[in-house]
Amino acid sequence: MPKPTYTRQITLCAVFISICVIGRILLVPIPSLAPNATLTILSGIIMGSYYGFIVGAIGMLISDLHIGAGLWTIGNVFFMGLIGFLSGIFWKKKYKISKLELLIGAFLLTLLFDIGSSIWWFFFLYSGTPFPSIIIVAILGLFFPVMVGSIPWPFGLIHGFSTSILLSQILPRVKHYLEGDASNQ
Repeated sequence: MPKPTYTRQITLCAVFISICVIGRILLVPIPSLAPNATLTILSGIIMGSYYGFIVGAIGMLISDLHIGAGLWTIGNVFFMGLIGFLSGIFWKKKYKISKLELLIGAFLLTLLFDIGSSIWWFFFLYSGTPFPSIIIVAILGLFFPVMVGSIPWPFGLIHGFSTSILLSQILPRVKHYLEGDASNQ
């Protein structure tokens, strides 16, 4: 895939950030379903670590400011940026990524975000609690279903699976579109 120009990278970055913000705001009623992690990882793969971090951090910051910012926003911004940065390191130079590698990698990166941001939040919420206990509670809370209305909802699993599946479906299409668009120039 040809390297996008600087203007094209900034434009893609702005589009991805916009979709992150709008998607997260619109999907607030459905916990753990938002395009942020998907588009953050996608931007890292397509444009590299720097832009992956920018899309993740700014998309999360703007949407948190709209939804309701707090101490958790710092952790959300950092860890979402981190998974964009890491996706750029892992997959930037790869032109062909297998679906299995993408599914597993996206799930693990989303898990990193969920665990990191949960530990960050629980650290402030339970500041007098020993740190190992905070880690255990934060991780267990992601995998054991919590009642949302009358539905048991495993936040971490749903976030990881939805990100992995969405990314595996849209990455080939976006790459194809960008490759086709670059050949028309």
